[in-house]
Amino acid sequence: MAAMGIVASLACGGLISLLSSLGLVGATIWVQLLLALILFKLYPETSTVRWSGRLLLLLCGAGVAMAGVWVTLFAWGNTRFVDVGEVDITALAVGAASAVIAAPIYEEKVVRHVLLMGAAGFVGPIQASVLVSVPFALVHAGSVIPAFFFSLALCWAALVLKLSSGQRAVAHGTYNLMNMLWYFTSGYGLFP
Repeated sequence: MAAMGIVASLACGGLISLLSSLGLVGATIWVQLLLALILFKLYPETSTVRWSGRLLLLLCGAGVAMAGVWVTLFAWGNTRFVDVGEVDITALAVGAASAVIAAPIYEEKVVRHVLLMGAAGFVGPIQASVLVSVPFALVHAGSVIPAFFFSLALCWAALVLKLSSGQRAVAHGTYNLMNMLWYFTSGYGLFP
């Protein structure tokens, strides 16, 4: 199972590079969603928490809370905000769709299901959580430390709370949305 996660990660990078070189707009989104769909089919999840309206609200609230921790500990006073007037609307839409929808679904399925569960069978859940969180953090180059701890929290949600990849993707996508809004609203309008 862990080997498939590694193969999926390598395939994802290769396909994104190939399709981007061919000029496909949103290549990252399409590749991540396609590979996630394949992995959902190959590795169905069992013994997870049932969906409910209350759970959906809790997941969104968790994403907002984690973003609040990120703002407080890492972003406050350390952010170069984006000038919205200089942003290409297509790039913004593709970036938002990737960060809020495709990447959370893909990363939760690959990192915190396929890789985490596969590694946990070999080294145990705590070591596996650290093992998958390190490369996850390194891929998020601008925010390695918060990404590491965010990944550990999502590993805990997978292993202890038994949240499915889709459920964790809701919290993950909400977190990413709040982070994007921080950059595009000058800190939620708190900074001039």
